[in-house]
Amino acid sequence: MREIYILLLTISIFISISIFEILLVLGLIYTFYTLIKEKYFSGKLSLPIFIYAADTLISTFIFNIQFFIKSIEEGLFQFIYFFNTKNINFLWLRNSIIKAFIFFGIILIPVAIYRYLHEG
Repeated sequence: MREIYILLLTISIFISISIFEILLVLGLIYTFYTLIKEKYFSGKLSLPIFIYAADTLISTFIFNIQFFIKSIEEGLFQFIYFFNTKNINFLWLRNSIIKAFIFFGIILIPVAIYRYLHEG
């Protein structure tokens, strides 16, 4: 399940940033649910991540309210650290991500050449 989620995140980056953000928010909601359900905040980076996310949200809310939604996106993204990855086959995932980058890179070569020749 988690392998599919991470692969969908990777593919959605190339398809649409909006789809990526929707999938990311769903992952964050699931992560918060498991953190609250299991009362599980472990890891060496848990306190710094929590402080960074809280600082991002609070300071943006106080000093720059028009970018508050963007701060939620960037600040809460850090909580993916708590996403349980114990059962993920990272070798398969790594190879799939590398193949996806190569595939999309080959597809985008004509676009890069066109932009270089016409826009400089």
